[in-house]
Amino acid sequence: MADWKNIHSNFDEELAQKWQNEGLNFEQTKRWIETGFNPNDYEFVSFVRGNLGYNAEETEEPISKEDIENLRLIYQSDFVNQSFLLNEYSSEQEIGNQGENSQTNDDLQKKPLVFQEEEEEEWENADLGWLTDDNIEYILEREVAVKEAQDVQIKKDIANIYLQVEKSKRGQRVDEEFWNSLDTSKWYVILPLRVRGNHWSLLLFINNRRAKKVLWIRYISSHPSFEEVLEEVKELKGFLGQIVKKYNNAIFRSIEAEEIILRSSPKQKNTWDCGVYLIEFIKFLCKDEYHDLNERNLAIDCQKIKELRERWKKEIGEEKWCKWDAISSLKDNLEESQSYPVEKKEKEVNESVDNLLLEKEISELKETVQSLQRLVFSSLSRSRELERIQKKNEELQTELNVAKEEILLVKKTNLGSEIRNKEEELNEIIKQMKNKEGDIELVEDLLGTQKEFTENGNSFAQKQLKKYKERLTKNNKFNEEKVEEVCRIKDELTRLEMKKASQLETRIEINSK
Repeated sequence: MADWKNIHSNFDEELAQKWQNEGLNFEQTKRWIETGFNPNDYEFVSFVRGNLGYNAEETEEPISKEDIENLRLIYQSDFVNQSFLLNEYSSEQEIGNQGENSQTNDDLQKKPLVFQEEEEEEWENADLGWLTDDNIEYILEREVAVKEAQDVQIKKDIANIYLQVEKSKRGQRVDEEFWNSLDTSKWYVILPLRVRGNHWSLLLFINNRRAKKVLWIRYISSHPSFEEVLEEVKELKGFLGQIVKKYNNAIFRSIEAEEIILRSSPKQKNTWDCGVYLIEFIKFLCKDEYHDLNERNLAIDCQKIKELRERWKKEIGEEKWCKWDAISSLKDNLEESQSYPVEKKEKEVNESVDNLLLEKEISELKETVQSLQRLVFSSLSRSRELERIQKKNEELQTELNVAKEEILLVKKTNLGSEIRNKEEELNEIIKQMKNKEGDIELVEDLLGTQKEFTENGNSFAQKQLKKYKERLTKNNKFNEEKVEEVCRIKDELTRLEMKKASQLETRIEINSK
């Protein structure tokens, strides 16, 4: 039986059983503890293992203490969210009472959107316009909380964000410049989003500031129906997939829609105030943690909404308030958003986005064509240069062969002259020797043997040569020095003839090539 104290001295039977209840055996638990988790982290490990895609048992990738603490923040915030939801929806009945009159969280989420009588009265004569992207950008540029935020980046180029999301929906890659504009050295990066028609929400990047990488993502929407919020996230599937690919690390493997939705955020009580809620959410996140974003900590009532609308409507101006929309590229003289047909407006939005994408694709195509033209021109230039080099090489080779022949001819001429001189010198000596009494035939044998010895260098010829020399000098028939001189001249003559024959072979070989 395994001794769990070998893993850590704090383990006892009860603690070991808790790890086993979470589905981890001795070896698996040991691996998590060695990675840096604590003996009391059995529930925390189970959460990371099941929800965040990191499994210490299956990867060799190291995880830092900072990453573990960031994971712990996610776990704690998720626990706060779940506790808040349970407390919020169990106030009328105790949790666990599943009787006929009980209500589950899903039942409450599916309830139709209704107003209380006092709320209806408060909304009389209220401004019911839908905030456009121009309105929201204008407000975010001037809100004090946003301007003073030190560790939060709020992306205010909303039309560009919308364009990048639309590209991802069409299976196209998000621009690299867009990713580069996200400052992951900040604790939060906030992207205001327009999804499912005209609904405003936001995507929150929670970052590991030291490593400058995205640690986790939260989707925050004020829509009261969880099913609708889930559909909103599903529309972002392509965009989220590219985020995973861009910021992949050991604890950020995949994204499931339900996991990233922040359920505790305040919910709007009508169909037109999503833009107001978006601004209030961003202001809150500039000062507080996202897991504290709930109706207890951020109360958004009718009076607060009225004040915000009146203030910014006055500052922005009647002609631009809830009318101008850069995303859809509508003209200045469009009708007010409330009376403008939704279907027609959505069609113009899509046409505008398609035109933007088409212009970008045309520009990229032109650049590609120009690059290909430059490449073809470069290839043609290199081809012509190669032909010129080859032609020059052939000319040089011809000149080289001519030069070699000329050199051989010169050498041949010189050798012929030397050979003639040596032959004359040898004949003169032999002539002198014939005038004396002696064995002339023996002299001719001597010269023949000397030639054979020079050509082949065999020992037999050497012995014969020595023998002939002794016979010619015997009884002082011929002077010994004269005999040696004859042999020397014959040796030199033979060598010149051999050299001449070798040059002739070389010339024949060059001509054949």
